[in-house]
Amino acid sequence: MPNAKRLADARNALVHEARWLGQPLGYAADSGSWDLLQSVKHFNSQLLLGVLGIECKFRSTVYDRQIHALDVTS
Repeated sequence: MPNAKRLADARNALVHEARWLGQPLGYAADSGSWDLLQSVKHFNSQLLLGVLGIECKFRSTVYDRQIHALDVTS
């Protein structure tokens, strides 16, 4: 996962210090945090499809800010 270090750092600050981007929760946001949130949502969507056993092209895509059809194969 290309954002693994950023995700781990953000998680540690959030869980252990209740901070996001160096500020108390709810006081800061930037484009990097938005991209991280969208990447996690994309991954969770792929994970849910995998758990449900749905074979589709979306499960192998990388987050790229585009809308993808599921293209269910079976």
